[in-house]
Amino acid sequence: MSGNASSNIMALAAVFLIVVGVIGVLRRPRTPMRPELILACLTGVAAIELGADPVVSRVTGIAVILASLTVAAAVLWGEYVVRRLPSDADPGRVQLVRVGRNPQAVQLDPAGTTAYVPCAWGRGTLAMVDVARGSARLAPVGRGAVTALPLPQSGLALVSIFRPWRGGRLVIVDTAAGKVTGMVSGPRAPRGLAASPDGHLVYVTSMWDHSLWILDARTLQPTATIGGVGRVPVAVASSPDGGKLFVAAAAGEAVTVVDAVRREVVGSIPLEAIPRSLAVNAAGDTLFVTCRDGGLHIIDTELGRKRQVITVGAGLGDVAAHPSDPERFYLTDTHHGKVFQFAAAKRPDRMFELRRTVPVPPDGPLGIAVGPDGLVHVACNQGTLETLDFTR
Repeated sequence: MSGNASSNIMALAAVFLIVVGVIGVLRRPRTPMRPELILACLTGVAAIELGADPVVSRVTGIAVILASLTVAAAVLWGEYVVRRLPSDADPGRVQLVRVGRNPQAVQLDPAGTTAYVPCAWGRGTLAMVDVARGSARLAPVGRGAVTALPLPQSGLALVSIFRPWRGGRLVIVDTAAGKVTGMVSGPRAPRGLAASPDGHLVYVTSMWDHSLWILDARTLQPTATIGGVGRVPVAVASSPDGGKLFVAAAAGEAVTVVDAVRREVVGSIPLEAIPRSLAVNAAGDTLFVTCRDGGLHIIDTELGRKRQVITVGAGLGDVAAHPSDPERFYLTDTHHGKVFQFAAAKRPDRMFELRRTVPVPPDGPLGIAVGPDGLVHVACNQGTLETLDFTR
């Protein structure tokens, strides 16, 4: 076989594998800049060289084929990881449900029977997962879905849509029909969502005007706006008794405390880090805040100050408190594919300590919620909702 013919065969094989690899990367709900995507770009550059100069050295041709094979192998391996049975990795993994591309968060209804998972990529969907059956229904809501809040009393759900440089909107989803039926006017670039413990009110953080909006849960009409909650508020949580609200201000690097009855700001707790998510324990005396520097800040809500900082690393995702056990909470580690369980520490010099770690598929767990039965539900970037049982 001539040198030109060999080069042409290598070029065709390389281009074919590049196409397979790129299609696989695009179809899989992955986080950006994974090794497969980087290798696909590198092999694409090599393919351009092949097209420009048909007489390619044997070394270049072999290098392109090896790189393309790596792309294809990585994609196939990722598909295997997603498809394998949950029990293969850890007995704590009891269920896996496909939900959509790039799920961002998990929110359970009060009964813990349905998990609502907003998925940002593609057309953007809200996955409504029947926890008992392990099945999901998808409602198209628009690209950029980041948070969701079910309103079971009215059969609706709210989904915040955010796209950089384009702002955002808060859409209303009919959960039975599985479609968007309207939009809430008022909040600018809405992000954080929470309901009052009695379900009568909805709290929405408005990132662009640095405020907290209060909606009537029945009519979804604004009833009040609280300003001064910090720059770029991204998350909000209510105390179990409904008396206090905690707002995470990303640009302000602080948690703002709001009196929910008087509807006014009553304090601010500095973090010196950019907060990402927060949760209040069942007793209402402890607030957990994850920050983008990889630290979990544990705050005494009565004293209004930090009691402990747990360093997890750059992959720290979201936090969820156990709904009935005030001394137990859970964290996601996106970079390393792990979910951590923390409980009250036995040592007097700290409040909480790590009790157990459950591995999940790579590319990471992000959103997390804990049901009344203690089962932990985790949204993974591969496009799945994992259910974990930490008692096994």
